[in-house]
Order: sequence, then C-alpha cells, then structure tokens
Amino acid sequence: MTREEKRLILIFKRNLGECSRIDIDLFVKSILISGKASYLSSNVVEVEGFINEEELDDLAFLSTTLKDIVSVISVRDVSECLELFQADSSKRPQLADRNHGIKILVLGGNKENVISPIQLECIMEKFSRGDFTRDKIYPAGRKNYLILSLPEKKAYLGVLVRTVRRDRLIYRSPEKRAFAQFSALNPKTALFLVNLSTRLRSEKTPGTLLDPFCGSGGILIEAALMGYYTVGLEIYYKPIRGARRNIIQYGLYENVDLVLTDAVLSPFREKSFDAIVFDPPYGRLAPVKSCSSPNPLPIFIGKVRFLLKSGGTCVFLYPSNEENERITSLGFKEACRIFEHSTLTRSVWCFKNER
Repeated sequence: MTREEKRLILIFKRNLGECSRIDIDLFVKSILISGKASYLSSNVVEVEGFINEEELDDLAFLSTTLKDIVSVISVRDVSECLELFQADSSKRPQLADRNHGIKILVLGGNKENVISPIQLECIMEKFSRGDFTRDKIYPAGRKNYLILSLPEKKAYLGVLVRTVRRDRLIYRSPEKRAFAQFSALNPKTALFLVNLSTRLRSEKTPGTLLDPFCGSGGILIEAALMGYYTVGLEIYYKPIRGARRNIIQYGLYENVDLVLTDAVLSPFREKSFDAIVFDPPYGRLAPVKSCSSPNPLPIFIGKVRFLLKSGGTCVFLYPSNEENERITSLGFKEACRIFEHSTLTRSVWCFKNER
C-alpha cells in the first residue's frame, strides 16, 4: 500500500441527492489512512494527512460523485481583499480566469455576492508575494485551481491533478445496450449501490454478488466490471435473454451467471454470497408467476441473512413509505433517499450480516 502525506481538496457533484453525502463520506474514509477531513461546503472536502494512493486511483474511477482532485499548494487569508469595493458585475469570477489561466471555484457565494476583478487581483497578489516562485504556482502541464471560501475568508491555490469525465458512464446507459428495458436502472445509480455494498463489507475485495431481480443486467454489469463474480436471477425469459446479450456486449460473460428462476425460490446454499444488490420490481411490475403474494420483496429479504456470508452486505432500492416497517423489522436500515420524479422517491436500504 502506497501512503503519502498530502493536502487535497476533493470536489464532488451532488448528482445522487441526499445519497451524495454517503458516497462522499465513504470515499474520504476509504482513502484517508490518518489525518483529518473537513467540509468546505456540502460537496467540497479538504483532506490533509496520509493518503492511500492506490485506493485513491481506484475509487476515483469508481466514484459516481467525484468531479475534481486538487493538490493544495498554499492557503492564504483574504479577508482584506473581500472587504474591497465590489464593482458592479453580474458575472461570475470565471471571466477573470482567462487573465490568470486559473479555474476558480467560489464557495458560500450567491448571485448577489460576486467577486469583482479588483478583489480577484488582490487575492492573486497574496500568492505572488508569498514563498512560492511563479514556476511553483504555475507548474507546467497542469491547470491551476483557485478555491475561494467566503465563509472562512480563505483562498486555496492548487493544481488540478485529476478530473473525472462526466460522460464515462454514457456508453453503459440502457439505451446504448444491445437489449433495452424501460425500467432498467441507470449505471450511475447501479454503480453507487455496488460501491455502497462493497464499502460496508468487512472484506473490501470483490467476491460473489447476487442480483435476484436482475432484469436486463444493469447491476450485474457494474459489479462484474469491479471484479465481482456475479449471479443474476430473473423469472421472465425475455429480459434474461436480453441480459445475456448485454453481458456479452461488454465482454463480461465469464464473470456472470444467469439463472431463469423465481427469486423467492432461489436454489442456493447457506452463506453463498458476499453481497446482494438489487432493484426489485414494484407496482404493476411486482407480481411474479409462481408466488401467491403480489409482492416478492418481503419474501426474499427474509432469506437474505441465510444467503449472505458473515460480514456480507445487502443493498437495494425501494419506493419510500412502502413496506418500510416490515423491512426495518428484518434488520435493514434506510441509508438515504433518491428523488426520481414528482411521484416517486426511492429509499436505499442496507443490511450487514454480523452472524
């Protein structure tokens, strides 16, 4: 494990609603060996201490919320600069970026609280008069980043060491697959569920994962790409044939097994899986062929403890306020909620088998 003492600022996107905070917390906890982490805003975290470099590289690729990683060069108090007269302007500070070759992020501001060019020049002078030479402040080949925290009246000057492409998941979106299903889970949410399951486990290395309601295979694809050996169950012939086509499309056929069966009659031995991750059917999609109950979820989650290894985890999505009491009584905890649209908000439920 490579460890190095660093001071980083991690900039995230809030693209999972309130679940973004969970993804951020798990990311920071996983990379920080020793040191401290503090939130500069709801989606910007300052990390100072010994960093697990290998974990940082792996999680940067897997995270669904990470946007930029900035290595901090220097921090300055800019309270006197912020007290300068603000020229009338309706523009954000990005206009001044071109003059300095710097990307600027303002924290704690609003549309009325705009950084004027005069203030920006004052802030930049704080750094140019410091201990760093121009070569250190403007290293070749790396884009500079100025993060201005208005509540703390501090400016962080750094270099952008990594940025995560926004479009990296597009090629795995449902409409790009060989078989598309209208109810398919998008790769961003599927990856978040698999990540959450992995980080909550006692053993962080990928093992065996079950999706008992696999549909067209969205969760199986994300898990297999992370190194899991995955098993998908589906009661209907058409979607499981479609899942097979999708798995072949992404070259994951050796990592995935598909079983045409009812999830509530799963043919597995006790303690077969390290993780169980799924997006169960609900509403008019819920009825199954071989079960008298119109909803298979309560029956299946009663078997989760039997199927999971010790220290294994189960994570799934389900519409809020439906079956909440019954799910809670079985040992599951509601981690967060994801807003889908005006009539649907889904809860993320988690369970860890301590037996």
